[in-house]
Amino acid sequence: MWSDKEFARNCLEFFDFAVASAKVFKKLNPEKTFSEILKNHTMLPWSLRNSTAECSNYPASALAFLEEADSDPDKAAAKFHPELEKIAAANSSSAQVWNPQFKPGMSLRWQGPHPDLEPNICIIHMWNGIAPKSFLNEKRYLAENFMSILDESQKAHPFDTLQTFSWLNANLRFLSFFPQEWQDNAQEPHPGMYANMGFLGQFVTADGRLNKKTAQMYLDSGELPFKPRTCFCSYEAMREHLKKNFF
Repeated sequence: MWSDKEFARNCLEFFDFAVASAKVFKKLNPEKTFSEILKNHTMLPWSLRNSTAECSNYPASALAFLEEADSDPDKAAAKFHPELEKIAAANSSSAQVWNPQFKPGMSLRWQGPHPDLEPNICIIHMWNGIAPKSFLNEKRYLAENFMSILDESQKAHPFDTLQTFSWLNANLRFLSFFPQEWQDNAQEPHPGMYANMGFLGQFVTADGRLNKKTAQMYLDSGELPFKPRTCFCSYEAMREHLKKNFF
């Protein structure tokens, strides 16, 4: 767990990237205001978080920053910097806790039947439950996570298809945990960029810092290095792949 000062420093890096990426996004989407871009398409909500999720209830000073950013984003950002440092330091303890949506020790969880999907489809969600290590480097651990949610979810509901939407579906290390069927069923990459981890998790390192490599790639190109997409496969194919390759 970081000290309040260290956590605040990390949040300031995410904020600076948010402002820089908003400028890139604005060039490609001139019809949108800076405040709209910062709120909905950058890591600003992540820099302001007071839990394991992005901030949704902005403090008054952040709202003032957004309003001023529409006139002069650089001046507004410089003015807000010391205030954000205080906000982040105060948020440090509540933001650095175990994600309550995940069982202890798990980096995966499954979701009950989604009202917009067929009842046989199970959606999975990810977070790095072994930080500062990356779950992508702990192959046996993640394979056991997958097998656990396959067994648990299928006991609770008549699922036979696993599905998720994430930037990780463009990451070869993540894809190695799935059968070929997963990639064969991949949908087209999402063309946009939104302020949630399904899109922006690629800008966070395993230990929770700004991933400066992927951040710079976006600033240079205006394109997400890993474009999120939906993939799915059968439980049968997934179990067979895991048993053959990881157990």
